[in-house]
Amino acid sequence: MALYLRFLTDRAETYSVVKTASRAIFSVHEVALVPRDQNPTKSELCKAVREQAKRNEVWLGGEEPQGSHARGSVGSRKNDQYRDGDVVYVSRGSGKHFCPVDLAETLIEAGQLSGAVNLFQGWDGRKAVRDPQVPLNGRHMDYHVCRREIVRMVAQGTGKTEEEVRQVFGTQSMRSGGATVVARKVSFEDFMRHGHWMTASAATRYIEPSTEERVAVTVAADY
Repeated sequence: MALYLRFLTDRAETYSVVKTASRAIFSVHEVALVPRDQNPTKSELCKAVREQAKRNEVWLGGEEPQGSHARGSVGSRKNDQYRDGDVVYVSRGSGKHFCPVDLAETLIEAGQLSGAVNLFQGWDGRKAVRDPQVPLNGRHMDYHVCRREIVRMVAQGTGKTEEEVRQVFGTQSMRSGGATVVARKVSFEDFMRHGHWMTASAATRYIEPSTEERVAVTVAADY
């Protein structure tokens, strides 16, 4: 069952296809009176495949980074009521080593990417050990591989071991750090739209309150 869902993940353009198929399989087993704890869609492997499908991000073909900003396409997300994906706009910054648009341009050039393809692609790890120039496989990068590579690069850049990095740095670290920085500079509506949060409560969890904001609660008590 997990292999079938993975098959859909590699070929479907949106997560809703994988989700609908998984739900249909679940319903068939429910009608057949299969106990829920034995339903194949409840397995940890199937859950991992569905989670990976959620993170399938694609750069829009014909809209490579240029000028003052770039456009990126995400096949599906939690607040996508119409199930037709969404577009993310990213501005070009002045920091060459940190600007996501410049980094995307470097990745597109190095990977010789064009058209409607996955910006972050996977590769054959065994072949890469023998040949660093191994070509990308065209499929989107597995979430767990992406997390591992981020930890490895942070470890190399900081001189720490990968285990030390894992203790203080998670995959949500950059998301929460960036959210905290920009939340106070743009409207909350624009903030939620760009971050694609479904509810305000989900978005605010990524904003770290300042010391002044924490102290303000007891200041208001006026004791």
